[in-house]
Order: sequence, then structure tokens, then C-alpha cells
Amino acid sequence: ILEMSMTPRQRVIRVFKRKEVDRLPIRIWGVDPLFPRKDWQILYDLVEKYELEIIRNWFPAKEELPPLPYEKEVSEVISEKSGLKEIKTVIKTPKGNLTQIYYQPIDGSPGYVKKYLIENRSDAERWLSLPEQKLLPKIDSYWELERKTGNRAMLMVGIDEAMYSVHRLMGSELFGYWLYDERELLHTMIEKSYQEIEKLVKHYLSFNLADAYGWVGPELCIPPLA
Repeated sequence: ILEMSMTPRQRVIRVFKRKEVDRLPIRIWGVDPLFPRKDWQILYDLVEKYELEIIRNWFPAKEELPPLPYEKEVSEVISEKSGLKEIKTVIKTPKGNLTQIYYQPIDGSPGYVKKYLIENRSDAERWLSLPEQKLLPKIDSYWELERKTGNRAMLMVGIDEAMYSVHRLMGSELFGYWLYDERELLHTMIEKSYQEIEKLVKHYLSFNLADAYGWVGPELCIPPLA
């Protein structure tokens, strides 16, 4: 056991690098006192009282994101009778429009997609026709977060995952069928998404951002779906 005392940030980084630490780091998933939820106050108190470890995620602020290289329209209709908010998204592509309809309960309960952007091969071809995003996000908010964080937490840049980004367009059922029926098309779509993510990560790396990079979604391609 090391005799030296480590900061929470040092401790988590050393664990990821498989190096010795002064004590076992303990992290409660998703709990970060810097970004509180009212119903989690007891967890925030525990994290602060015992100086538990934090992995703090950074994403560009909304105002730091560049404009999309295509037209996107979002409209909302609220039905008091059904207790649902219908959120309609229309993306205009060179080969025609794509439409998604999402139902969100007014009381804040989890919603669901009523109609996915991609429902058939023609929709996929429309999505593939979208122009490349050549502009990259600003990163000023990262430096502000790093200043606030100090050594209290490990900083992680959150990025998308190529398979997951394509899955979100069509849902699990169609994604599962296309793993067999349209595998080559899926590969083409995932490659398009991957190239966008790779460009973004290289942008962040050029500024030497964060201690780590993290994403979710690869579990899509294991049983039972795949």
C-alpha cells in the first residue's frame, strides 16, 4: 500500500492505468454534486462527506455547437386529454425528408418513439445523403469546468458511439433485422457515423482535453439483440 495521499482525480486515473493507489476508489454512478438533482441529495451528501471519487463528464454547451449542415425542424403539440406531448422532428435531406415522432408524457415520465427517422432502405439512403459536418464545436466550457474541478474529479469527454448513433435512428427491432437483411447498408451507415466521431475526437485531442474519453452503446452488438 502506498503511504502517499492522493487526490480523488489522481486515484481514479491511476486505477485506469492499473497502478497502485493509496486506497480503493469508490464512485457512485452518475452522482456529481456539481450537477445536482433534488431527489438525490442524500447521495450528494455522502459523496462530499466521505470524499468519494467522481468521474465528471464534459460535453460542449449548446451554444458551442456549430449549426447543422442541413435543415431540421422541431415542433411540439401538447394533448391534455392523453397527457402526452408529441414532438415531431423533420430533417430535410437532398433525397427527401425524414420524420421522427416522439411521445413525451407531460408529467415527466419516460417517453417513447412512435415513429423512427429510418423505417426502410429508402430512409437510410436519405440519411446517407446528408452533407458532412465540417464545422467543429467550441471548447471554452471545458476549461471552465477544469478550473472548477481541480483535483476533485477525473474529467471525461463524452463522445457518441457509431453503432449506437445509427441504432437510435431506427430502434432495436429494425436494427436487429438489418444485421442479417441489410448488413452491408448498416456497415455503410456506421462508417459514416464513425468518421464524424473520429474527426470530433481528433479535434478534442488537438487541445489535449480531459483525462479520459467515454461512451456507451457497444453492448448493442452482443446477445440477445445480435
